[in-house]
Amino acid sequence: MLRTSRLYVTAPVGGPAGQPSYRNAVIRWRPPPEAATPARTLAALHAIEARHGRTRRVRNEARTLDLDLLAWGDRIVREPRLALPHPRALERSFVLAPWAEIGPDHRDPLTGTTVAEAWARLRAAGAEEPRPDPEAAWPPEARVR
Repeated sequence: MLRTSRLYVTAPVGGPAGQPSYRNAVIRWRPPPEAATPARTLAALHAIEARHGRTRRVRNEARTLDLDLLAWGDRIVREPRLALPHPRALERSFVLAPWAEIGPDHRDPLTGTTVAEAWARLRAAGAEEPRPDPEAAWPPEARVR
């Protein structure tokens, strides 16, 4: 891991009613050689989700773990199972708050907007701000301080 944000508590977006709050974070990492392409990395993320009991029956259903690949540098990928940059990342406070903490200068290759600019725009529009989870067990050696 190169950098990781704090964990943030957020309400679920979409999906069935009655879902619990989520914990969200953004991690910047360098993939190992066996996962050094976006498609392989996404497959590895899905395998991790499956090991943690994740199933994909209903869109936006409550889940044990949800790992998204948000960006791969300035690459643009549009495939049936993979879209980079993530098509809704710049619209979601639960993505932008932690991402702005560790990568505010990342520039979306489609819009030219930085993460910091997108987060400021969303806050100005009245988006609910995720709150850091003060009780989160998170590896202190990996945290940005």
